[in-house]
Amino acid sequence: MEFQGGEPLLAFGRVRQIVEWVVERNVVEQRDIQFVITTTLHHLTEEILNFAEQNRIQFSTSLDGPAPLHNANRPTPSRDSYERTVKGIQWVRERLGHDSVSALTTLTSRSLEQPEAIIDEYVSQGFSSISLRPLSPYGFASKSAHRLDYPIERYLTFYKKALAYLLHINQQGSYLSESYTSLLLKNILTPFSSGYVDLRSPAGAGTAALVYNYDGYVYPSDEARMLLEMGEDGLRLGTVKQPLSELLASPVLNALLSSGVAEGLPGCSDCALVPYCGADPVEHYARQADPIGHRVFSSFCKKNTGLLKYLFGLLCDGDDNVQRVLLSWLNRRSYNDVRFPGYRG
Repeated sequence: MEFQGGEPLLAFGRVRQIVEWVVERNVVEQRDIQFVITTTLHHLTEEILNFAEQNRIQFSTSLDGPAPLHNANRPTPSRDSYERTVKGIQWVRERLGHDSVSALTTLTSRSLEQPEAIIDEYVSQGFSSISLRPLSPYGFASKSAHRLDYPIERYLTFYKKALAYLLHINQQGSYLSESYTSLLLKNILTPFSSGYVDLRSPAGAGTAALVYNYDGYVYPSDEARMLLEMGEDGLRLGTVKQPLSELLASPVLNALLSSGVAEGLPGCSDCALVPYCGADPVEHYARQADPIGHRVFSSFCKKNTGLLKYLFGLLCDGDDNVQRVLLSWLNRRSYNDVRFPGYRG
């Protein structure tokens, strides 16, 4: 169960109430539940940390790179967004443990000029994973697209430079995996799905996740909820008052599922990479006003085919050092602990 915003810590009383309800009900239900709060960490208090410790709550934050970049991407009136976020990371780790906080980076246009600096920041802050995700077409980001957005081809150029640097620093002894790469590697190299919603076929929106918004409406994914910021409410499944069976039988979810099997979509059905990809009808609805969309113009397809082809090239080029790093990400082991047939070290 993940709490998102805005800023959830500004409504901590409501977060506390929901967690307490869930914990009480779970005495009977006996589910394996993990609570996560997605936050800037700017509004942490001792009360919040005490409650998080009692209920095994983890935190997820955003760290876009070194101070000048982070502050430019996430401006605050006090111009200290980076300093407050880093202070919050350190405070959570001191109280709850090193792995109790994770971070994501959002790549704006200015970010694409600084792959090494972004990665170095994550190393210096002691993270073991970085997510180099492109800007999404939703919510606030869509309103600022003229300043922040970029063509997917530019992102792919950035990704290749960033991955080359990540491979280098891992070989030098600093473990830092790229999370989306790790998901793709699991799809490629194992018989098991990564489970990541955007890479599922049939689509994971609505079946692997439900989002309950503050207004009482229920959505099939966080991306569908964020379309509200663009004036689009066509992907509502129903309301919080409806039982799960009604939400899963809604016309909206039926439409998403009918367009959410990649193996049956035009442009995907005959693609060699379809076993490793997904359909993501919500993104295609957001960008093309059609949950199927036209794959030739799909940023989702351009991104995934570009990344998959590049990873297959790295896996097949015979460089043992590169392959050892990629396998270490898949197995969450250090570079020096990976051995495989043909290794000559």
